[in-house]
Amino acid sequence: MANNEREDILRQTAKILTLRYMENRSQSEIAKQLGLSSAKVNRVIKQAHDDGLVEITLNLPQERTYSLEQRLLDMFSLKTAHIQPSHSQDETIVTRQVAQCAGELLIETIKPNSVICISGGKTMSMIVEQLKPMNFPNVRVVPATGGVQGHHFTDVNYLASRLAEKLGGTSTQLHAPLFVDTDQQREMLMEMRSVKEVLDIARNADIALVGIGSVASETDSYYDLRTLSGQQFETQIGIECRGEVLAHLYDEQGRECAQQINSKLIGLNLKELGNIEHSFGIAATQSKVAAMLAALRGGLINGLVSDEDTIASVIEQAK
Repeated sequence: MANNEREDILRQTAKILTLRYMENRSQSEIAKQLGLSSAKVNRVIKQAHDDGLVEITLNLPQERTYSLEQRLLDMFSLKTAHIQPSHSQDETIVTRQVAQCAGELLIETIKPNSVICISGGKTMSMIVEQLKPMNFPNVRVVPATGGVQGHHFTDVNYLASRLAEKLGGTSTQLHAPLFVDTDQQREMLMEMRSVKEVLDIARNADIALVGIGSVASETDSYYDLRTLSGQQFETQIGIECRGEVLAHLYDEQGRECAQQINSKLIGLNLKELGNIEHSFGIAATQSKVAAMLAALRGGLINGLVSDEDTIASVIEQAK
């Protein structure tokens, strides 16, 4: 092909692409303006794509969330990552939106005869309360831990019962405290038939829905649990530990820490949580970044629900 002919083709291609993608003209309009057939214009545009002359960038409203989800899946070998776009800087609103997202994921995951175990917590309470009534008559909900009297969000029996009611299923109560005072009390309770049977159901659950909690400040919810249960604040928690799941404390690598405190818990341990097919951790806002990153590093959960700004910080700190 002669140089002049090649230059003519390139000029024609440039005109067509400019009219199509910069002036947003239709192919029929371009054909009429340049005196070409619509088929010719179509062939030129297709060839330009094949030759790499056209790059398309999608500026979708949720493009960032999809990208963050994929990075999470790749970095931490998760099964599931659902990220809520950050439309607000109000932490209460963000948490409520993440709770709604978690509820939607739960509904998508439930199958006939599913067993769900849940933790207590403010976010768990939001998830339960935001769910619309469903009809899953064969679904069963059980607590993953003992409970703490005082607030509805710390009473995991109440949350399990309420979740089962929303789903149209049934629930089983665990009549035991979250914390006990001695190892002997724990051993006795864990061997009680009524406690053991419920925890065995939880261990074999299909879905675990758990909150990821921060322990960086005495204002964090974890210390509500310990105060209400008669436990004193341990200064080493803030030094050694980064977060809690099922009230089990763990360090920056997701390994259990403060074992003398964890050993007083009634409920599933972190290893048992990891054996559940769908273990969804839910957390939102910047205050949970350290706790979430440590939980991901330790493989404590295989699914995560959060907001995009928080996840962006998690990924940045994981580098």
